[in-house]
Amino acid sequence: MDRPTRFFFIAVPVLMVVVLAITLVAISNRRPPLRTPIDVEAETATTADITGDITGEDKILFAPGKGTLSGVLLAPDGEPNTKPVSLHYRSQRWETDNSSRSASGTLATGVTDTFSYEISSGETILIAEADGYAISSFGPIDNYAYQVTTGIQFQLEAGQPLTIHVQDAEGKPITDAELAGRSRIEGSFWGHQKPEQPDPGRYEFPHVAAGAYRVRCSAPGFEPTEFEVESPQNATETVVLTPGIPTTGVVLDASGQPVPAAKLLLLYRHPNHYYGGKELGEADEQGEFRLLNLSRKHQYSGILQAPDGRCGTFENLKPGRTELTLHITTPPRLTGTVHGNLEELSRRDGKRAVRINQRVPFGLLNGSESIPYNSHAPVEPQDDEQTFTFNGLLTTDWELIAGDVKYQHDGSEGDVHLDIILETGEVTVNPDSNAQDQ
Repeated sequence: MDRPTRFFFIAVPVLMVVVLAITLVAISNRRPPLRTPIDVEAETATTADITGDITGEDKILFAPGKGTLSGVLLAPDGEPNTKPVSLHYRSQRWETDNSSRSASGTLATGVTDTFSYEISSGETILIAEADGYAISSFGPIDNYAYQVTTGIQFQLEAGQPLTIHVQDAEGKPITDAELAGRSRIEGSFWGHQKPEQPDPGRYEFPHVAAGAYRVRCSAPGFEPTEFEVESPQNATETVVLTPGIPTTGVVLDASGQPVPAAKLLLLYRHPNHYYGGKELGEADEQGEFRLLNLSRKHQYSGILQAPDGRCGTFENLKPGRTELTLHITTPPRLTGTVHGNLEELSRRDGKRAVRINQRVPFGLLNGSESIPYNSHAPVEPQDDEQTFTFNGLLTTDWELIAGDVKYQHDGSEGDVHLDIILETGEVTVNPDSNAQDQ
């Protein structure tokens, strides 16, 4: 056998063995592929049976999309549930070892026994609230995109009572306190429970879950407080409220005149607490205000709102400051005419209304930030027309929502009038030069 032939029969097989070994090592070290819609398309008709809580130690990578979770709600005794339940979810989807996306929200209210919902893929927790029960959770569930998971048996919890005694420094019971409690579920606080007051100054949350419980407590004339009870079931706590430090001032309009009955609405409480317009207090007929319900641990930023809807802002309000002067300007006015069936609009305070979303910039202690502020304007039938007026614009760019119609304003200044056709979704800006003066 000549030399080239011997090389072919000896060297080539050796080379093939080396290549095969390298390939096998690469395959063994390769991360399992991300599950994509194509990977699971054949599984859309299959189901995974889940009868208990799902836990996993390994981090699973999920493809984007939605999976379907189906099952039954059971009462604490194991029988099918009959009480209306608000069902929520929280989902976390790991896309790489170092990045993830999360989603949460309310799936439905008034759910009783069975449920089936599409939810963003990822490790998913279901959360249930119902009168007469503690807030309950189920999961995490490995919820893959385009896969159906059935057989979930979500058993609700009855919970146990937590008693809070609220009193002043002299030990006298405070009977007009407001308390709200929430349970910690997987690192976040959920729910919003109100207590009963069976005896003066004794407040009882009758159905509390086993996890840590956060309680907010306030009363007229006292500084608010917030605390956590680590083991709340069958526990009793005593809270002594401190008299509030007066914070005083006056609210003036653009001409320097007092604004009677102006409200101070909280949007941001430093550090790191957002509120959707909670009322801190109201000015009197001379535009003067006196607040006793601010905590020395926080600073407050928010909205000034006149009875006619005009708005202004306040920033970093601190308890104990006196003789403050706050201002409400004369902002651009938004008016509109709505054509179509008003039943398509959302209802606010018993009336059909359009919604106006704004993001209001604040110079906060931790830097400048834009905070969402959402308002509503009622639609009133007038002379064969359906119109609304909104005087609370604080920014030049905003969004209006009327049923399924959305309109983004691009930031032009001055008064704006919109002509909205609900059926087609058409929105015309300033269709009549006199319309904004109506």
